[in-house]
Amino acid sequence: MPEIQTHPASSKPSWPKAVLLIISLGPTLLFYFTDSGPYRWLTDIEDKMTGYHSIKLTLVIIAFILMGICGVIMKLCGVPLGSAAKNRPPQK
Repeated sequence: MPEIQTHPASSKPSWPKAVLLIISLGPTLLFYFTDSGPYRWLTDIEDKMTGYHSIKLTLVIIAFILMGICGVIMKLCGVPLGSAAKNRPPQK
């Protein structure tokens, strides 16, 4: 069975991705532990629809929403987020 070779640098997150993760997970955990903000709003919707709410699913949904918002903001600021940005020639 052939081994899959990976580039050693590919396992390390780039600084924009690390910043994106920290910025989005901070408020997510704050909302989770204080049961406030979008977390409370989403759990109320889940309770009305199904009669209960999944703590883990709600936490993941809120984290993805905040990562998406942070990603859009970083993209608008011109911060490269993907590996394709490394291979792209500089824009004039």
